[in-house]
Amino acid sequence: MVIARDIPGVNFVAQILSDQPYLAEERVNHCEEAIVLLAHHDPYLVEKARRCVRVVVDPLAPVLTLEDSLAQREIIWGEDNIFKKFLVEKGDIDSVWAHAAHIVEEQLYIETNGMVAFANPLDGVAVWGSLQTGGGFGGKEEYPSLLAGHAALLAWKFGKPVKMIYDRAEDSSPALLVYEADLELQSTHGTRRVPYASFHTGYKQTVLRKDELIARIRLPRTRTPRQHYFRKVGTRNAQAISKVCFSGITKLNCVRIAVGSVGPVSPRCLATVTSVARGPSVMKAREILAREIAPIDDIRSTARYRLRVAQNLPEEFLRATAK
Repeated sequence: MVIARDIPGVNFVAQILSDQPYLAEERVNHCEEAIVLLAHHDPYLVEKARRCVRVVVDPLAPVLTLEDSLAQREIIWGEDNIFKKFLVEKGDIDSVWAHAAHIVEEQLYIETNGMVAFANPLDGVAVWGSLQTGGGFGGKEEYPSLLAGHAALLAWKFGKPVKMIYDRAEDSSPALLVYEADLELQSTHGTRRVPYASFHTGYKQTVLRKDELIARIRLPRTRTPRQHYFRKVGTRNAQAISKVCFSGITKLNCVRIAVGSVGPVSPRCLATVTSVARGPSVMKAREILAREIAPIDDIRSTARYRLRVAQNLPEEFLRATAK
């Protein structure tokens, strides 16, 4: 177990400002902020230990709306509740958007966040991780630096290598399911292709063999017009792991839906799709979806919250794609 007082140096990750602690100490700034780290070679036992942790805090007055923040009746950040000010003026965005062939409103990354750390007083600290490469996409931009620090702290305290992997139940995009993607797997023995829908077989289990790597992800080309929808629900829209994520496609009379972070693998929710295709009964779709997913309590959210959010997203998906 590691808490803030175990940190041998400064307790913050340098992002825009030096305001994000590795572990909350005297003040918890937002829901899901890390307070304590637990590690064990058996993921089931460490989850059992996590459920035994009880954190007692004194609640502070929250600021929950933009209007309340600007009114400054409660100051929770700096002198005026304003995090950062930027002014960018260049071109006429509205006129460009009006004639754009496509407008992309969401970004996503495919691989999960993962870190491996070695640390001891003689050799220092070494961390390997799936960090940002090329452009920054949400949780792959700066958030991995926080996870790297967590892995390093555990390795430093216990003197043993630590691997921290956020698997598909915690950090997943179901977009590849609704796009019916294939994975190209390569090894010294050759290449094979498997549907992404059958790649994950269970919690931390895949069909990937020990000598294989994922070489390519292939999406089928289609000329049929379709509406796309992707929604990530998390503590923040970027630099945070999903609590629930949802992806959907409609084309002609075809609907495809998949939900992430609600089970050991991302379900395609085929019964929910059938319900949606037969009629506009959102309440019926909510009931069916609840039977197709299996959310859990973990450090980021609760099963109850995940269920409620997941049940709301099909209606939002249908409204968005009906425009």
